[in-house]
Amino acid sequence: MKLYSLTIYKLQQKLEEPIVLYSIINSKEFSIFVQSDAKKVLIEIGREVIKRVTPKMYYSINEEREYVKGVVHAYVNNNQGCVIISDNKYPVKHINVMLSQSLNVMTNSFNIASVKNDMQITNDSINKLFVDNINYLKNDKIIKIQNELDETKTIMINSVDKLLERNVKLEDLLIRSDKLSNESKIFLTNSEKLNSCCNII
Repeated sequence: MKLYSLTIYKLQQKLEEPIVLYSIINSKEFSIFVQSDAKKVLIEIGREVIKRVTPKMYYSINEEREYVKGVVHAYVNNNQGCVIISDNKYPVKHINVMLSQSLNVMTNSFNIASVKNDMQITNDSINKLFVDNINYLKNDKIIKIQNELDETKTIMINSVDKLLERNVKLEDLLIRSDKLSNESKIFLTNSEKLNSCCNII
């Protein structure tokens, strides 16, 4: 489960492009040589998606482009929108909570009315929210337990499969031993007949 980016936009009139207020990418997912290009691509993907989102509704769409193969999640609240791009394994419910929290933090901490151009607002709360959720798997006990259960389930299924294979092999061995036992009885009776014949002479 990977988070690629989180971007917050100020929405304009229908024909105008959304303005970037805040953007952060997960630098661990991109090499240092392509981070700036990747950030530009992620911002543009978000810009395209956020224009189409109905306010107060969560939106997710699969996306496959350079630097990104995953899901674009978006949410619009009044004149602000938030886009999070993740892989397709990241829990959507958790992303939706992050979208709402990010917009609430931005609304409560910064007046965007006067913003006319793209900018990078620094906000430690949103930074922390994003970084904490990059390590979501490590921090979430339910996910840890679910992963452990999945591992245990896989091990149990493999064990049952091996037991079934052994059972088939055991049945085959039982059939062979019965056959060998019958053949040995036949051999014994034949050898006794032959021996009895030789003793008479």
